[in-house]
Amino acid sequence: MTVQAAGFVSRAEANLVPPRAVSHNITPQRGGLAVHYGGPIFPISSHSKCAGVWKRYQNYHMRPGGLGVPQGGSDIAYNFGICPHGYVMAGRGLGVRPGANGTAASNTTHYAVCWMNDRVVPNVEVMDALEWVIVKVREAGAGMEVRPHRSFYGTECPGDAMAQAIKQYDGKRVGGKIPTRPPHKPLKPSTPPAFPLASGQYFGKGGIVHRSGLSLYQQQMKDRGWDIAVDGNWGPQTEKVTRQFQKEKGLTVDGRVGPKTWAEAWRAPVT
Repeated sequence: MTVQAAGFVSRAEANLVPPRAVSHNITPQRGGLAVHYGGPIFPISSHSKCAGVWKRYQNYHMRPGGLGVPQGGSDIAYNFGICPHGYVMAGRGLGVRPGANGTAASNTTHYAVCWMNDRVVPNVEVMDALEWVIVKVREAGAGMEVRPHRSFYGTECPGDAMAQAIKQYDGKRVGGKIPTRPPHKPLKPSTPPAFPLASGQYFGKGGIVHRSGLSLYQQQMKDRGWDIAVDGNWGPQTEKVTRQFQKEKGLTVDGRVGPKTWAEAWRAPVT
C-alpha cells in the first residue's frame, strides 16, 4: 500500500520567500506531529486559490509582531500544510523547528501541520493528505504521537472534528510507504536569485560548506523533487544530488555549485 496525497505544492509554487533564519533544534523522535487548523475564513472555494492563501500565511507570520516576535517570525510557522482539496503544502519542511505549537517544548518535540480550514468535518482528501504527512515525518524519524494543537496550548485548535479524527493515528501505524518524490505539478523555469558567493567561490568540497545561501539552493532542489535535506550544510547527500543534476542537465559534473549550476537549478525545466 502507498499513502497518496492529491498532490504537493512546493515553496516555489506558493511563491514563499526564503526564511530569515532556520533552526534545527528539534528532536521530533521524542514526540511526533501537532495538528492545527487555519481559521474561520475557510474553506477555500477553489484549489487555484490555495497557493495564494498559503503565501498569506507566511506574510502574516513574518510581519512585524508575527509569531510574537517584534521583527516578525523567521518563516511560515508550519512544517507542512494541507489544503481543503487534499494537497500537501510545503512549509518549513523536515528537520526544521516549527514556530506554531505554542511552547518551546512542543516546538522542539513535534512537527506542525496546518489544515487550511476551520471547524467542519475533514473530508477524505484531507485525511489522505494528513496520512501522507504523518508517514513522511515518521519515515524521517519522528515519534508516533499525533496530537491536536490544544494539547500543548490554551486554544480550540484544530477544532473538535479534527481533534476527534486524528485520534485514530496517535501512537498507531498509518498506511504504508510514500513515494520517493511526492506528486506535484512541475516547476516552471524561473529567474534565479543572485549567486550568493564572491567571484571564484563555490559551494562544495574545498569551497564553502556552510552558509544560508546553501539552504536556498537545497530548498530549490527539494522543490524540484530531489531527496535532499535543507540544512545549510554541504554533505554527501547534497553532493550526490548536485552531481546527478549536473549530469542530467549536461553540465560539468564536478559536484560543485558555482554560478552556472546555481542558475540552472532555477532555469532548467524539471524532467
